[in-house]
Amino acid sequence: MVSLSKLLDQGLRDAKCYEVFHPGRTCVEFQFGHSVYLITKCIKYFLPIVTVPLIIKGRNLRKKHFRNALNYYIELLVTGFLISQSVPIAQCGVRALSGKFTKGSFMFIPMILPTWVVCFTSARVARLFAASMFQVTFEAALRNGKNIIPRTLCKSKLIQGLVFMTCSSFILHAAQTCGIKALWIVKNIPRPTNSESDKCSHDGSCSRFCLKDLARNILIGIAIDLFKTIVLSFTKSKSFLNNLGKKIIKLNFPTTFFLASYSCIYTITSCLLNRLNSTQKFNAQSKHITAAFLGGISYFIMPKLTILCYAITICIEISWKIFHRHSFQKNLKYIELLKKIPFHRIYTCLSAGYLVHTYIFRPESLSPMGLAIVKAFTGDRAPEMKADIYKFFKSIQ
Repeated sequence: MVSLSKLLDQGLRDAKCYEVFHPGRTCVEFQFGHSVYLITKCIKYFLPIVTVPLIIKGRNLRKKHFRNALNYYIELLVTGFLISQSVPIAQCGVRALSGKFTKGSFMFIPMILPTWVVCFTSARVARLFAASMFQVTFEAALRNGKNIIPRTLCKSKLIQGLVFMTCSSFILHAAQTCGIKALWIVKNIPRPTNSESDKCSHDGSCSRFCLKDLARNILIGIAIDLFKTIVLSFTKSKSFLNNLGKKIIKLNFPTTFFLASYSCIYTITSCLLNRLNSTQKFNAQSKHITAAFLGGISYFIMPKLTILCYAITICIEISWKIFHRHSFQKNLKYIELLKKIPFHRIYTCLSAGYLVHTYIFRPESLSPMGLAIVKAFTGDRAPEMKADIYKFFKSIQ
């Protein structure tokens, strides 16, 4: 892969924006010629984000949930459209103001400027962008890492599994003991009233509880797998119905098996530990941590670095919430100052520049989710921009 410094040294530095980003078109045509196209792409990219939580709620769906989801969807569409529409303006504007292409003005700064729209959005939209950006940026940084720790973590499925199991125990235990809510894969078992009791804290018999939780996660997994198949068939194929039927027949439901195994191991282990702990050598917290840790074995069914990075992201989020709660109880003054700084909004802007820069010059470091975010930010024009850049590079060699 050609490095950025080599590109800049071999003629890209003094090139014009119409030679690199939009050959054969003026800046105005490049900036405003795809507005309708951008809207349709935003509709495609943000639809799963709003739809999947509705699927997870299942029978608990109410009219207010649909109303909130619609308002949330509109906010995401407006934010995504403004960012993707502003990217070409920033690319041409930064090149015109700087007079040349540099390492900062080529892709990094033109992506940071449009994403400042996030600073003026609602808190939930900003949190969504920050959480997703942190996850994919963390994964890209791991894949780009050159020392032994990131390289070992990326290559060793065993180490990934152990880290995921540790994250699983931390997330579920924090949800049970501290009441900290996070969008995790499974629901935590209710907290027992007596920590020394050997009785399960759930309602009804153990078999009924395990089967009910298993059925819920199987339905969620099937719905997610089918939804992803329908969306991919709709966006990638002209013959929608024919391709959809073929994909459903070949579908092996990976998410369903992952959720079902996680739920089974976690709930059954918890109930078994309560039944086998007749001597009460372990308290309820130790048993729950063990069950949550063993539940993470399901990672080996679908060992993807993206899932591990998501678990680490949730752990960092929960740790920050615990730190806030602990600091609030001690009434520390500097915490109030830290709360006023919008770290998540600033981080989103910096991550956007890093991800697009990585996509152009090290695309192998991006996960499918990272690629989807880059395409969403650029209005699905990132592959076209990348092709134009390397086409220009070949023309000057």
